[in-house]
Amino acid sequence: MDHLLTVTGQSAAPATPTTLATESLYERKHLQEWVIANPEILGDSVLVVTAEYDRWADTDGVPARDRLDVLGLDTTGQLVVAELKRGMADRDVHLQAITYAALVSRFSLDTLAEAHHDFLARRGEPLGLDDCRKRLLDHVGGELSPEVLRRPRR
Repeated sequence: MDHLLTVTGQSAAPATPTTLATESLYERKHLQEWVIANPEILGDSVLVVTAEYDRWADTDGVPARDRLDVLGLDTTGQLVVAELKRGMADRDVHLQAITYAALVSRFSLDTLAEAHHDFLARRGEPLGLDDCRKRLLDHVGGELSPEVLRRPRR
């Protein structure tokens, strides 16, 4: 179990438990941005591919309304799905993460490059589509296995 401490000079005491809501921190504005700025929280050497991804369609072709909070890629080529919650999550959050994992398991290098391109553009960091594709491939050592892409972790 991890323990959080408040350190003052030479002394340390257990930190007082709190919540994001109590501290006036929000899921997208604060928690999500912190995860994007600190992707190591998702695992060693994870590159954030996109956030707030909502460009998939249901099986009937109707655009899905769900948004994946953060999608990362580790150096083995495995996708990392992160569904963030500000407070206590209900029982359906597991189903939500599994649904997103199933949806991204169909992604190809081109889908990922386009998502990364759009993500960077929204953040004011424009990078060409070919450069995004190269960044993804460089991150995984040059080759992205479709078999590994089909098995995201959540």
